[in-house]
Amino acid sequence: MRKVIITLLFTVLPLLNGFSLDTLYTNPNYPPIVYSKTEYKFYKYTAKYIPSNLFHAFKILGSNDSHIIERFKRRTIPAVVNKGIYYPSARLRKEFCLEGYSGFVLGFHKMGIYYPKAMETFVLLSFHQYLNQEKIEWIHNKGLALDGHKKSNRIWKKRKRKIFKRGEVRVKDTRRKNKKKKSESETENPDQKYWGEFEKK
Repeated sequence: MRKVIITLLFTVLPLLNGFSLDTLYTNPNYPPIVYSKTEYKFYKYTAKYIPSNLFHAFKILGSNDSHIIERFKRRTIPAVVNKGIYYPSARLRKEFCLEGYSGFVLGFHKMGIYYPKAMETFVLLSFHQYLNQEKIEWIHNKGLALDGHKKSNRIWKKRKRKIFKRGEVRVKDTRRKNKKKKSESETENPDQKYWGEFEKK
């Protein structure tokens, strides 16, 4: 009987260990990055994964080795913009499929960011602020992400229009009505807009 119990413990414990939750990074303004060990392994070894939102992107980035995160955390803002999290390359853009048209990417389009490199910079700046326990500066990050890339951003915006032009229903120009709506949405707290369900109650 004793051998049976010991055998069961050795088979059940690794499974329970896989489902245990780990809190890796916390920020007083936002929810902690928490995931199970199985989820952690999935994020760590999956080369291509489209996040559903910015917080989800943080969870995937948080699955990097601790020395990579610590090095990134200590970087200055210009170093974050120029070097990224790994090294100057298109790795993050490819892994998050920022050159495509996923729901995550379309969220950036609503913000006025169309250029994939600018999206990558925005994600990294926000993650850097999260790690350093600072509030995410949405408007400032957008300005830094688009700095020097306005022309490329316009080109990518035109590219999207060309791709989605066919089969699109043309509606009358309602710019005057939209201006009022924009001014109301600009007064919203950006944290509520982009974090939604993750806001503390």
